[in-house]
Amino acid sequence: MGRRALVAATLATLTFNSAWAESKPPSLDGEWALVQVQTSESRVPVVGAVISTTTSVLHVRMKQNGKNLKVASTPCAVQIKSEIDTVKTVIPQAFLDAVGTTNAVARIEEINGKWVFDQAPSVSVTGAVLKNNWRDPLPTSADDQRVFDADSDGRPGVSVLIRGLLDGSIFLVQRSWTALRGVLSSKDQIAGTVRWNTEQKVLDATSMFLKSEPETRPHPDKERSRFVARRIPTGTQCSEIVKTPRLNTL
Repeated sequence: MGRRALVAATLATLTFNSAWAESKPPSLDGEWALVQVQTSESRVPVVGAVISTTTSVLHVRMKQNGKNLKVASTPCAVQIKSEIDTVKTVIPQAFLDAVGTTNAVARIEEINGKWVFDQAPSVSVTGAVLKNNWRDPLPTSADDQRVFDADSDGRPGVSVLIRGLLDGSIFLVQRSWTALRGVLSSKDQIAGTVRWNTEQKVLDATSMFLKSEPETRPHPDKERSRFVARRIPTGTQCSEIVKTPRLNTL
């Protein structure tokens, strides 16, 4: 083989190896702290449109096979903030325990030189047992046989606390789904947007004033619902994630 041919062959090999290396997906195996903000818009009688944000902190485990992933997400904390600051909605730990771990599938693909993380929609129903979590209508009565006391407090469904100008509890069933799409900024961080929806039916409340169900929908500006996932050491507990600001803020 002549010198020119040898050089050409060497360059071709280097180019091939470089292309292969760039297309090999990074490993996302392991544990992650994920914080997501879901911004919603509600129509409240007399008041009108009200903007709220729900910030959820989750412990996530990912198991990878090539470009495919299995994702298990467990809520650590949820905080709700609203433009109406005279009333505060509190999500108790028992509610989070009732939600438990949600399983989803995801995939990573290289697009325009960046690795894109796509987590398919996953649904969770809390406070009721449905045959089809996606399609079956939620119960509207505590007498519905599908309703159960998910947080073991003696009330139907799950309980949400209301504090402020009006104190009390709401007992409800909930269906929520989320889907994530983000970009790997490094092998240890993913950031992007959240598609989501939440449906609730109030079964009962400690006050008649808490039984109303304002119409709520995701904010039309999709950029206002976002997430960041950060890799954490194996064995990190929810309590550690919640008290570490760099892990529980966007």
